[in-house]
Amino acid sequence: MAYKTFLGIPGFGDLIRELAGRFPDTSLAHPEGVLCRGGDLSLPTLLAAYSRGIFPWFDKDSPILWWSPDPRCVILPEEYHLPRRSRRSLRHKHFAITLDQAFEQVISSCGKRAQTWITPDIVESFLVLHATGFAHSVEAWLDDRLVGGLYGLALGRAFFGESMFHTESEASRACLAALVALMKERGMTLLDCQQETPHIMAQGGRLLPRREFERRLAQALAAPELGTQEVPQTQGAQETGERVLYRAHPQDLSGTGGTDLLAHGSTNRQGTDEEGDKACAPDNALAREYVDLPEQRKSLWPYLPWRTSYVHEEGGWKPVIAP
Repeated sequence: MAYKTFLGIPGFGDLIRELAGRFPDTSLAHPEGVLCRGGDLSLPTLLAAYSRGIFPWFDKDSPILWWSPDPRCVILPEEYHLPRRSRRSLRHKHFAITLDQAFEQVISSCGKRAQTWITPDIVESFLVLHATGFAHSVEAWLDDRLVGGLYGLALGRAFFGESMFHTESEASRACLAALVALMKERGMTLLDCQQETPHIMAQGGRLLPRREFERRLAQALAAPELGTQEVPQTQGAQETGERVLYRAHPQDLSGTGGTDLLAHGSTNRQGTDEEGDKACAPDNALAREYVDLPEQRKSLWPYLPWRTSYVHEEGGWKPVIAP
């Protein structure tokens, strides 16, 4: 069966949530981060694992190992910044930035190291994720040469960064900056970098305790709602009065007791007055994509590929909406 047909199967979202619940509780992970071993790298399994914040990491001589590190390295888009030296350097370089134009080249280039976890099985699995619209790459070009790139998996408002490479200085930073800009355009809130590196920390990376990471992930995977609601309070959270377009309770995270990632108390969209319509108007690409879904497909969220494509022009991303 072609993987694309999975999205048309009734109950596909419930299937992924059921698979997610089969992973052990992440609190049982080894101090180094290993949670469990075995299983497969099929599309449903990978979507289920990432929705729990669990990812595969192993080498060619090891069984499949699944990880949930504590703490977790992330970039919050609003905290991202380029080092001053990189900003100066990028002003004099004229990288052409693209999206999803060379995914296989990017993942292959990322795996060209003496020791790598990007095994042929990982490559094959992520090519399937890319073909179905879940995995994406950002590429940097100079004179029609691919000189840098990154790739990862997108679910809901989260992007799980996997790896990056460069053959020209600053090319990978240019790709990361472009990815963050695209995430902001789409209303995404969490860039998972998995483990701490100096490269990431110098660009606004921070370390989150696993519990806090999973709380933020649950919010990122909650379905968009058109009304504005306060973010639900969790232990240790401060009341800020901030109003957002998404919300979820920690127990809504797949496999932690929740049965549905749809936000509670969704707002009625069928307003009659102009001001009410403006108040409920989606303000980012993800919210618009969700609103446009047929009602029977909304239960698939967040296990849906992006419906909007983008080109990078004049220093920013422009949507290319397919007919």
